[in-house]
Amino acid sequence: MMKYKVNDSCIGCGLCESTCPEVFHMNGDVAVAIEGEVPEAALASAAEAKEGCPVGAIETMTHGHEVLAMMQGHSYTEKSLWEAIIEKFGKEERFYTCSAENLTAQELIDFLKDHGKFMPMDDGFTADASKVCENE
Repeated sequence: MMKYKVNDSCIGCGLCESTCPEVFHMNGDVAVAIEGEVPEAALASAAEAKEGCPVGAIETMTHGHEVLAMMQGHSYTEKSLWEAIIEKFGKEERFYTCSAENLTAQELIDFLKDHGKFMPMDDGFTADASKVCENE
């Protein structure tokens, strides 16, 4: 699950809207992305729009459920989880949950820990599947 966001560096060229009108549209002189998650059918064209943006104004946010799914069956420390998130999603990726947005990898880890989403495993922790919300 993924969301897109257009940041303040948008120059209003309209390339994103012409590439992926399901996700991006012009609002006056700048582009905006839809509020919700990107429809499955539009994921490829939304990614193409992001790559094609001449000023890099398009950012993505990945749902925290993706991180929890990655954790299933594996034991992590906070440091090793952070490293795994960076390796899989990239250092610049932002995350969102059902109640928070625009989180860094560390902020997501702190959020998940504070909301009881982890359970002990071996010498670390893993995702507690019983604590994952159903909003997908």
